[in-house]
Amino acid sequence: MPAVRRIITQNLILLLALTLAFFFKSLQLTAIVVVVYILTNFITRTSESAKKYKTYLDFFFLTLITFSIIFATGGLTSPVFFLSYFLLFGVSLLFEPSAALSLATISSIFFLLNPRQDMLAELLQIASLFLISPIALIFGSQYLKIIEEERKLAVISKDLEYIDQSSPQESQAVEEIKKEISS
Repeated sequence: MPAVRRIITQNLILLLALTLAFFFKSLQLTAIVVVVYILTNFITRTSESAKKYKTYLDFFFLTLITFSIIFATGGLTSPVFFLSYFLLFGVSLLFEPSAALSLATISSIFFLLNPRQDMLAELLQIASLFLISPIALIFGSQYLKIIEEERKLAVISKDLEYIDQSSPQESQAVEEIKKEISS
């Protein structure tokens, strides 16, 4: 999937989950969603065709469940508001890192649509989402770099094993390369 299309898909999934959570602020509906999530996980576990969409399904349901609980228990004044921080980090690690900023923006809009009592305290909570987002972006970017380096290292290791089996002179060169890589 091209990068722009993947980013748009991820943002639409997060927008849909937040919209549903905002309009259905009920802990009973959240419990039903949890049951549906467990059933969906059970069904997709055995299906080969659904495995490529598993991350999208997981984050749709996790975002929906997390924000349903937050909206049902008071929005920005909810005692479980901190779960949104963990969700931001999860989104930045498993989706594109920019999706964390999108999630913070979309959730802030929904939180502002439902003002409670103290506007200053609510703005501080919203600001905390945006202050956590760059950290989540950095962690997400670093995680993607680490994964890419591990892939490159795996390819190099396979190439070195193939070369290692070919001749004694090449084996000595391979050992020198392995020493350089490990140091």
